[in-house]
Amino acid sequence: MNRTVMENNGSSGILVNPAAAGTVNAVVRSSLAVGNSGTGIVAITDAPGEAINFTADDCGAIRNGFSGFAANTNSLGAITLVVTQSVSTDNATNGVFANGSNATISVSASAVSRNGAPGLSQNVASVIRSHGNNAVNGNAISDTFGLITPVGLM
Repeated sequence: MNRTVMENNGSSGILVNPAAAGTVNAVVRSSLAVGNSGTGIVAITDAPGEAINFTADDCGAIRNGFSGFAANTNSLGAITLVVTQSVSTDNATNGVFANGSNATISVSASAVSRNGAPGLSQNVASVIRSHGNNAVNGNAISDTFGLITPVGLM
């Protein structure tokens, strides 16, 4: 998906959620998710055997009803979400949220601010990798929650 605006939807703005076991590879580039009732840009697995490799590059998640960017493994599925050169601001909850034992998010060259909960939030054995070039500040409660893994630039 390239240069798309998803605005004021009654659910999430951009959702990747496999219908059956298998691997989904998805890329969203230069796109916006603004004012949606759910999460701005999100990947969700619901069953064992589902896998998502998802990249959000040069995207904005702004004023959504939940998180800006999220990866949520509800079951035995696996998600790898890469967020690069993107902005997550003014969302009702987290700027970037990882949930579930097989959810991994890598964030680089991105700004995460003014969200209603921690900017980077890692939950339930998930992983968030933050490169040294992110601007994460001014979020409610705290800028980070959980064990955020620092990753150097190469």
